Formats: sequence, structure tokens, C-alpha cells
Amino acid sequence: MDVYSAEGVWWRPEASQDRVSGTLTSDEDGVELVVYGPLRPSIASKVGVVQIEGSEWAGTPVVHGRTRDGADITLLDVGGLMSLPVPSAEVRETHTVSVACIGGHFSEDAFIQARAEFDWLDAWLDPPPIVDDNGAGARDETVVHVGRSELARAEIAGGTLRLITGVAGREEPSAIHLDRRSAVSIDLNQP
Repeated sequence: MDVYSAEGVWWRPEASQDRVSGTLTSDEDGVELVVYGPLRPSIASKVGVVQIEGSEWAGTPVVHGRTRDGADITLLDVGGLMSLPVPSAEVRETHTVSVACIGGHFSEDAFIQARAEFDWLDAWLDPPPIVDDNGAGARDETVVHVGRSELARAEIAGGTLRLITGVAGREEPSAIHLDRRSAVSIDLNQP
């Protein structure tokens, strides 16, 4: 499994002014968010009175984030020990995350489409090569198929499940880098 790690700022959608820095990681143990400050807003206490009770377990349905490189991320079903506000105390909270969606912000887990890539999916599907090996081009030419192909399709209750393959990469004046990518795509008629 590829390890993913991104530093950024994190907040609850209903309290976007209360942003905290932290790191999102995904590895074989799951998805985890570590923030350096309280994820929930501080609750004002009575003047001169600070009640210190430690931490409490709390769940947050949706957390938004923006990584240092500008990617928007939405985290769903976030849970962990949230620190109670203590003046001048260092706060470090660790939260588990059920789903991390990279590429946008949304406020609920109601989807009509999902696409996911998994380790070894490409090897399991064994899609056709992206380079044309028929030798139809000249010796100094390489023909690359960059379109997306549907390898299999199944109608499911309320939607369609597809296995797709295509290429992803970048091109520059002095280099081209393309990789074949395979994914499971689910399209539903309603969220």
C-alpha cells in the first residue's frame, strides 16, 4: 500500500474560522489526522475559572482541510480524543478517519459517484497495454493509447459498477511520463 501524508490546516465546516494545523496520513493501519490545537472551538469559561478535566471522546461527521500544496480534502466520520481548553497548554489531538476524499469540500456523505484505485487492481484486471506493439508506426515513433477503457460493467441495485482503465501523467517540452491506472467506478441513481 502506498503511504500518503499531507500537512495542512483543518476545520469543521460550521466553524471555518477555527482552523488548526495538522497532518493527515494513510497507511496499512488506516487513515489518521493529528492536529496541533483543538479541532472543536473553545468554550468560554467563567471569568477567572478554568476547569481542567482532561480529554473526552468525540465524533465529528465532517472535517475540511487544505494541504500545503493547495489540495482541498474532506474527511468523513472523524473520531478521537478532543482536548478540553486549557490556557497555555500544548494541544495534540489524534483522530481516526473513516473516509478521506481528496479534491474538494462537501458537507455530507451523500454521493452519486465514486472512483477508487486499489493496490494490485491493475495487475488483477490485466488491461491491454497502453503502447501499441503492432509495429504500425515508424521505427522512431511510439503509439500510446491515452483514452479511458471500460473493462467490465455490472448493473447493481440503483446504479452501475464499472472496472475502468486509462492513463495518468504529465507532459513537458522535454519529457513525457504516463502510467496506466485502473479503478473501480460506481455510479448511483440517487445518493
